Amino acid sequence: IMDHLKGSRSVSEEEDPLTVPERLSTRWKPHVNPELPDAFNGGYVGYAGYDTVRYVYNTKLPMEAAPPDDEDLLDMHLGLYRDVVVFDGSTKLAYVVVWVPLEEHDDVEKSYRAGRTRLRTLVDR
Repeated sequence: IMDHLKGSRSVSEEEDPLTVPERLSTRWKPHVNPELPDAFNGGYVGYAGYDTVRYVYNTKLPMEAAPPDDEDLLDMHLGLYRDVVVFDGSTKLAYVVVWVPLEEHDDVEKSYRAGRTRLRTLVDR
């Protein structure tokens, strides 16, 4: 787990790696803006390897029945992003979304101002 804000990194082996993103984001409570399209507007992005489905369907697809791992690839690699640019392929519109954790600021107004500043910086790029 790499935390870019804290500058920390930790490595662990998990019985079920799908529990890690859930555990890390228990305090992540984004406000859903009704003005945004009903599409991705932030959260985890990355990949889950082909055999990751075995963690969900372990009785139907037991790990013991998996072919040998000859590539030594990670089961999952995810990032939880605060700032995203979302392109809606159906409408051909781009949306810039900034998530601001309220606990990082003294009050909601400061959170809002910080988010507006980050949003403007991202749009100006």
